[in-house]
Amino acid sequence: MIQRIQSVFLLFVILGMAAFLIFPFWEKFDPSTGSHVIFSAFSLHKVDANGGEPVYYFYPYNLCGVGASVSVILAIIEIFNFKSRLTQIKIGLANSILMSLVLFFSAWLSLKAQQNFFPEIKGVFKLGLFAPVVGMIFNSLANRFIKRDEDRVRAADRIR
Repeated sequence: MIQRIQSVFLLFVILGMAAFLIFPFWEKFDPSTGSHVIFSAFSLHKVDANGGEPVYYFYPYNLCGVGASVSVILAIIEIFNFKSRLTQIKIGLANSILMSLVLFFSAWLSLKAQQNFFPEIKGVFKLGLFAPVVGMIFNSLANRFIKRDEDRVRAADRIR
């Protein structure tokens, strides 16, 4: 139900993970050759400055995008499963674990790409890498408020 604060937090989780899917999260530019490498959610692609075809590397880089997409789907399921708060808490826990794995895996692949492409030049982390952190913060806030609602319902049942 959208009127509860945890649903608003879950919408921010969806927006954060959607930002991860849209924006690139690592980039490296070689000024001597004009080539650059961009790592986004579903691929890593290298573009040469001399007008050649860009080279796309999909596996294992696409696993970050798949994990983020599953996280968005879990957050949507969690919003519409408002009648069962215990199920919402379980889905939120699974989503937290998934988002932390996506963040870890994307950072690890960025560091591996740092070693493989132009190792003498330092890569730059972009906005997309920090979006799962925002999603994890809002997911933990949503779980806290879902648990608070469940505790209030149990306390009201105890009084009867």
